[in-house]
Amino acid sequence: MQVIRESLTNQGISSEATKIILKSWRKGTSKQYQSYYKKWLDFRHKEQISTVRPSLAHVIEILLTLFNNGLSYSSLNTARSALSAILPSIDGIPVEQHPLVIRFLKGVFESHPGMPHYTAVWDVNQVLDHLKTLYPVNKISLESLTLKPTMLLAVVTAQCG
Repeated sequence: MQVIRESLTNQGISSEATKIILKSWRKGTSKQYQSYYKKWLDFRHKEQISTVRPSLAHVIEILLTLFNNGLSYSSLNTARSALSAILPSIDGIPVEQHPLVIRFLKGVFESHPGMPHYTAVWDVNQVLDHLKTLYPVNKISLESLTLKPTMLLAVVTAQCG
């Protein structure tokens, strides 16, 4: 949170207002952003970048560095949000909304499209055909009688990709 505190101070925000703003951050978000703040600070120090007004080129370069280090599109999106939280607007536009930053991330996505959520699918008709054979109900086992509606419920509530 020290990085955010410094960022707010650099923007002229009073210490009292800063305390209230810092309370708006959830612990999970702070923890998630922490590694990207450290990477930004290291990059800024190495490249001797202004702490108050980094250029758009510097923002793109840190994202490129992270990309070249193997970060995924999703991780780069998180880094973009983290940087936007601590960096001032560029050309009057928040970092995460800047068209060139968005275009860069689109290029990253197109370079390495994400993997599909499902690598295999199954034919629900095979399940339904089997369930049709479990008839009449007074002739099937208690286990099958219990599993049949359970499976039907699973089929009708399954999420579609």
